[in-house]
Amino acid sequence: MKFPIETPRKQVNWDPQVIVPATVPSGCVPNTNKTNIPQPAPRLSISSPRATVIASMETPSQGLQTVMKWKTVVAIFFVVVAYLVTGGLVFRALEQPEENSQKIRIANDKAEFLQENNCVSQQELEALIKRVMNATSAGVNPVGDSSNSSSHWDLGSAFFFAGTVITTIGIYVCIFINLYF
Repeated sequence: MKFPIETPRKQVNWDPQVIVPATVPSGCVPNTNKTNIPQPAPRLSISSPRATVIASMETPSQGLQTVMKWKTVVAIFFVVVAYLVTGGLVFRALEQPEENSQKIRIANDKAEFLQENNCVSQQELEALIKRVMNATSAGVNPVGDSSNSSSHWDLGSAFFFAGTVITTIGIYVCIFINLYF
């Protein structure tokens, strides 16, 4: 379905290598090259009071213009993968020692709690910890008074979450459209 255009747009030369005169001189011959290879004639646009020559995007020697060469795409892919691997190694080196110390600390705290409280079994403590973790992942703070009225899903937080979802999906849709269409 085509929509009518109220004001026609001026056509523009998109190839910066081609110098296009603003007007076509009288007696202009389109094929002025020295070789015998036939060149496509430039298109003539009459969208403004003066005529404008629009350079053709295809020449017989080059074929269709491509966006990026495959070697460039492969090189960019490997650079991104190397960047991600390097970042992963750096973050692992920075964060793993703290994670290991946290694991040791929580194991010691659980053992100490069980020694001080003989009436609590290992299974009961693990069940309580699982319930606390589920509550925390659902956005409920189990520390202190349970009548805490703050919510992670107030209007501002829900609006921010919806915006994050839309922009992330929008980015993927744009990438998909640019790759396949």
